[in-house]
Amino acid sequence: MYHHKLPDYHCPYCNQLMNGTLSTDGKPQPPQPGDLSCCFRCGGALQFDANLKPSLLCADDWNALTDEMRDALVEMSESIKGAHHD
Repeated sequence: MYHHKLPDYHCPYCNQLMNGTLSTDGKPQPPQPGDLSCCFRCGGALQFDANLKPSLLCADDWNALTDEMRDALVEMSESIKGAHHD
């Protein structure tokens, strides 16, 4: 797992400070524009914009995802939400 420092931004769902990411795919590179993520506090699905600011995942982008990617994003989001409510 790799940690990447990012500029300070806030989750557009819950306003949680977001200033880094954890890479769970074993790749050491930082996130790229268009990459997907979830807020570690609320589990909100996010996409990095051109400035690596986490932004809401719009319906068109959601619909463009493969079923596998949507399933993985939902699983990650639900895991985060469940971890905060156990």
